[in-house]
Parts: sequence; structure tokens; C-alpha cells
Amino acid sequence: MSTCLTSGARPVGALLAGGLGTWAGVRPALVAGACLLVVPCVVLARSPLRALQHMPGAAPASGGAA
Repeated sequence: MSTCLTSGARPVGALLAGGLGTWAGVRPALVAGACLLVVPCVVLARSPLRALQHMPGAAPASGGAA
């Protein structure tokens, strides 16, 4: 499913990037693209995933030998 979403978004992204490059110019389009690459990092940094120690639903590892 994620492969379909990623592959389907590529042509749309290319079309939008080409339109932005034509409308605003190459340099502003590259700056906008670089800024958009930072968005997932910010989302992950502000999410509760940073404090995650173990996988949800997984049993904690035992300290003793079995």
C-alpha cells in the first residue's frame, strides 16, 4: 500500500514542482523543496515517538536467563 502511495505521488509532486519552478523560478522552487524536506523531521521530533522505549504491545525483555 505504501509503495502505491509513494509511486502515485511522484508524478503529482513532479508536476507541482515544475509548475512552481515555472511560476516562481528555479531558485525559489528549490528553497521551497528544501523547506518541505524538513517537515517530516519536525513532525517526528514533536511526536511521542521520541520517548518510545519499546515497541507497543511487545513484552519487556526479561533480565534473567531462561
